[in-house]
Amino acid sequence: MKKLLIALLCVVAIGFYFGTVNAEEGEDQLCIPLGTLTLSPPEDVDAQRSPVEFPHAVHFNFNCKECHHEWNGNSEDLGCRASGCHDSSTSLLKTNKDEAYRYFKIAYHNLCIVCHKDIKEANEKLEMSKQNLKESLPKTGPTGCVECHPKN
Repeated sequence: MKKLLIALLCVVAIGFYFGTVNAEEGEDQLCIPLGTLTLSPPEDVDAQRSPVEFPHAVHFNFNCKECHHEWNGNSEDLGCRASGCHDSSTSLLKTNKDEAYRYFKIAYHNLCIVCHKDIKEANEKLEMSKQNLKESLPKTGPTGCVECHPKN
């Protein structure tokens, strides 16, 4: 936990430093949302579950490109749906499997749930290895529906 807090503070300090340097040079500043982001479906989708409260800051120990895979690192990231990458409001899985990733729901679920399951599997392997671990294992994120979409 201490290492995560120190890493987060370092990220914020480095971001502040470079943001200040860029502002002095007249360049655009990179703005990283630190709080919780509400992820909801497009307006034309009749949501069956509640929006997801996504703790963005908890994920700062990952490389940004793990989630924002098309981001160039300089421009403002507009999010999956706004960027035109995962902008489909309907599933294309049955009609065009090559374009199925464009459906926002498949993109979020595949990315989030698969990552959380991978962390859980890696933790289980380390626990089974009976190694003397010097650090605590990374916390696993939710993998079930109501863990992300609480009942209203």
